[in-house]
Amino acid sequence: KLKLTNKKGTMRLRRFVVLFVVCFFQLSIAQAAELETVIIEVEGDVQESREHIETYHPFIEVVAVYDTLFQGIALQGRPEHLKRVHEEDFIKGIHGVHMYESAPLLETEEKESEPPVISDTYTGKNIKVAVIDTGVDYTHPDLAPNYSGGYDVYDMDEDPMETTPEEGMPTVHGTHVAAIIAANGELEGVAKDASIYAYRALGPGGFGTTVHVLAALEQAIRDGVDIINLSLGNSVNGPDYPTSTAVDKAVELGVPVVIANGN
Repeated sequence: KLKLTNKKGTMRLRRFVVLFVVCFFQLSIAQAAELETVIIEVEGDVQESREHIETYHPFIEVVAVYDTLFQGIALQGRPEHLKRVHEEDFIKGIHGVHMYESAPLLETEEKESEPPVISDTYTGKNIKVAVIDTGVDYTHPDLAPNYSGGYDVYDMDEDPMETTPEEGMPTVHGTHVAAIIAANGELEGVAKDASIYAYRALGPGGFGTTVHVLAALEQAIRDGVDIINLSLGNSVNGPDYPTSTAVDKAVELGVPVVIANGN
C-alpha cells in the first residue's frame, strides 16, 4: 500500500508540474503579445535619458540607443508602462516602429544584347560603400576580393552573412546588391574596385524593423564609410521619421545615401 501511495503521489506531482509549465508558457506568450516597441526622440544627453529610464521605469527594456545620426532610444514594454515614459520632459517625439523589407528582385526576360558599357574612369578605388540590407555572402568568389567588413545589427554580432536555411527563410538580396556595386571576379560591378561594408539589418525572409535600419545607419557612419546604399522598402514616407532624419544627417556629414525610389 505504501508503494502504491507513493506511485500515485508521484503521478500527481508530475501532472501538477506539467500543468504549471503549460500555464507558465501560456502566460509568457500572452504577455509577449502585449509588448510594444517605440522609438523616442530625446532632447539633451541621450545616455542620461537612458539611465533615467532604466532607473525609474524598470519594466521598460532599452532595446537600442542612437546618438550619431539620431538622438533617441528604442524601447520595448507593455503599453501601460510605455505610456508613463511618454510623460517625461526630455522626450521630443515618439515614433512607431515599422517593418522594412528588401526591395524585390525583378525577373526579366533574357534577351541577347550587348553588355552595358562601364566607364573605366571611376572604378570606386579607395571608396567604402555600405550595403544596408540582408547581409552579404562574403565567401562568393566575385565578392570576396572587395569585402572589407561590416556588422550584423539584426543578431548583434560581427558576422553580416546572409540568412542561411538553418536560420530561417534564406536571403540573397544583399549579395545581389553588393554584386551590382562592386563584384570583382568573373562578374564585375559598376565600381569593381570599391570596398564593400555589409550591414545585416534584415533577417530571415528579408524583413527587419526601424530599430535595425537606424542602428545600421549609425554603425556605417561610425565605420567611416563614404557612401550608404539602402535598397529597402516600407509603408512610411515622412520627413520627420527617425530613418529620414538619420539619412538627412548622414548627407550633412558628407555621406551620400542611395535609396530605392518607389519602395
